[in-house]
Amino acid sequence: MEVRDLYTDSSLAPALQEGDVVEVVGLNSTVPGFFVHTEPGVESFSVTASGAFASPGRYTLNVGSTVGDLVAYAGGLGSLGVRDSRTDVTATVRLYRSGEVVMESPLRELYAQPTMLLQPGDALDLEVVSRSRTPLWRDVLSVTTTILGVVVVVERVFFR
Repeated sequence: MEVRDLYTDSSLAPALQEGDVVEVVGLNSTVPGFFVHTEPGVESFSVTASGAFASPGRYTLNVGSTVGDLVAYAGGLGSLGVRDSRTDVTATVRLYRSGEVVMESPLRELYAQPTMLLQPGDALDLEVVSRSRTPLWRDVLSVTTTILGVVVVVERVFFR
């Protein structure tokens, strides 16, 4: 049920029963970039997600949350804009604890094994590096064309 559905004239307040779980996900600040992903009554702490995430910011999470949880909450890899098939994209996740890198993993391999538990004050960064792959034949063609151009200029200047 959406919160907005609770405030219509025709809506009835839902009756909660023992064992029901209410998940409240929303902003804990009026400033964008502050997110809460906790269960009521469960101990929580704050961490930071920065870099190329779809939703970087400050996150309040339950104790026991992992790096993989934070990557999911932060929306994973954000938009990379327009790119073509000749572009290699490498995304690397780094966990900083007290200013030191304590974990580094390519994003595509992050979920291959259980991810580390987060601690209060941790910072997770997602770095993306794009490299253009040009086929070897283009490089050879470019160098050959340049050399032939220089030869033609030298021949016309010195041998006319």
